[in-house]
Amino acid sequence: MVMDASHGEQGNEMAIASAGGALAAFFGAIVPGPVGLMAGAALAPYTILLVQRAAAEWGRKREVVEDAALEAAAPIGPEEFCAILGEDPALIALAQTIAQAASASGNDGKLRGLGTLLGGAVARRGDRLEETQMLAAALADMESPHAVVLDVLTRPAPDSDERRRAATGVQAERPHLFPSRAQNQTVSIAARQVAWLPEQIADEVPMPSGFVPTCLGVLSLHGLAQAVPALDGFQRYMITDLGRALAAAMTPRPREVRTAQERQ
Repeated sequence: MVMDASHGEQGNEMAIASAGGALAAFFGAIVPGPVGLMAGAALAPYTILLVQRAAAEWGRKREVVEDAALEAAAPIGPEEFCAILGEDPALIALAQTIAQAASASGNDGKLRGLGTLLGGAVARRGDRLEETQMLAAALADMESPHAVVLDVLTRPAPDSDERRRAATGVQAERPHLFPSRAQNQTVSIAARQVAWLPEQIADEVPMPSGFVPTCLGVLSLHGLAQAVPALDGFQRYMITDLGRALAAAMTPRPREVRTAQERQ
């Protein structure tokens, strides 16, 4: 076993050195003539270091996604997990989508969310896979600002009936949102208590207020948030069921740290 591990490490080192050398050669080829050759040779140590760090970062990302996936799939173990995944082409396609999204992000919350989506899909043996695919596509387009805004939408707005009752201790007279009976019939009472103005969201998040509409646009595009009309004439936003599902997937859960042997 030790010999096998040693051979694996040597193979990785050779691959990293080769990739780093190729990257240096590419940079050197940009500049024609002897100057380019000299530049490529000088860059080789740095490009090899760059590839080493990129490989280490990918290994870290893989562990974050893997841990979250196995947690979400529990009590399914690693062997059964891989067996279920390998038998379903749709699950394999989902795993590929998630791996691609993970490779382009260094946000641990996003990585955990991607792993949780994959683990949940495996635990359900592919049931509700269309919903998971939609959530994975949405999460692939999201970064930290979108996640922060989505988290805000999981709570009641500052001027909601629920917040007013909590602050004053008395029953609010009526919901403060929808102007017509038809709209009241299509949106539940619970939904009417949580819609936010963009300005209210901006007060809750650590980002320039101009970013909030952009984040809301991305969330709305993926069906995670919904714009609703209000009596005051302003546009408000509330989270959808799909948005709550994604917010739950991105919420860290208490877990036991697994050893390297358990990950294999």
